[in-house]
Amino acid sequence: MTDLAVLVVSCDKYSDVWEPYFRLFHKRWPDCPYPVYLGSNFVDFRFEGVTCIPVGEDRSWTENLHLMLDAVDRSRIILLLEDFFLTKETNTDLVVKMVELAEKLDLGCFRLFPLPPPSKRIPDIPGVGEIRKGDDFRVSTQAGIWSTELLRSLAWPGMTAWQFEEIASLVSDMMPERYLGLYEPAMEYCNGLVQGKWMPEGLQVCREAGIEPDLSVRDCFSAKELANTQPNGVKPFIRSLLPEEIDQKLVRWARLIKGRQYLDQMLAEAGLHWPANP
Repeated sequence: MTDLAVLVVSCDKYSDVWEPYFRLFHKRWPDCPYPVYLGSNFVDFRFEGVTCIPVGEDRSWTENLHLMLDAVDRSRIILLLEDFFLTKETNTDLVVKMVELAEKLDLGCFRLFPLPPPSKRIPDIPGVGEIRKGDDFRVSTQAGIWSTELLRSLAWPGMTAWQFEEIASLVSDMMPERYLGLYEPAMEYCNGLVQGKWMPEGLQVCREAGIEPDLSVRDCFSAKELANTQPNGVKPFIRSLLPEEIDQKLVRWARLIKGRQYLDQMLAEAGLHWPANP
């Protein structure tokens, strides 16, 4: 039997979201073959088939994650976030096959939701590709099967989830573990919340499943607010004139610089520095 569990990383400020989240989870993945854990701070959430892990006062995202991994104590986990609202039935057979593949190949990570997708197809494994060193968002918080040991080593204390993706992507390029992923999702979901507010799509997914979220706790994005979040101005116009390949390279270049700045800052705070070039 596989030594794997599903871990939903969250904190108490999203406790109002857990009920609709897990009702959808149960509806769209009723035959999940793995134990399911929810990470919280102090709230001990009760739901059939879910074990809550209160880790105490809120720290950084990565420090909370370490405490949750300690409590789960599995060699591999399927990492999920509390705003991944399942929109379709999960392909359990495919998930199980990919878990077996991750174990067989001793992978560092296997991405179940292709955002972004792999960059190189593997001819003898249909639907699966390699997420190569240097790929944009090589480390991602999208749904994936993780080696717990690798996840621990990448989740440096003090980072937000976004810093984790940027910095760990850089660090992963210097490590030997392989990263594979699917080109089509094994589990489909939408981001039910953005910046702590309900997205209209998230509410729609819940309501179509007969679930009415509690809107007294947090707001929902209005059409005007969503329109204001759309890029506008000179920079987006210039980007629209560029070939897609060049635009993607520029975006990755900017992210690499930002990630390197984060990494340099953290190394300096720890009294460390990059090794000198030979």
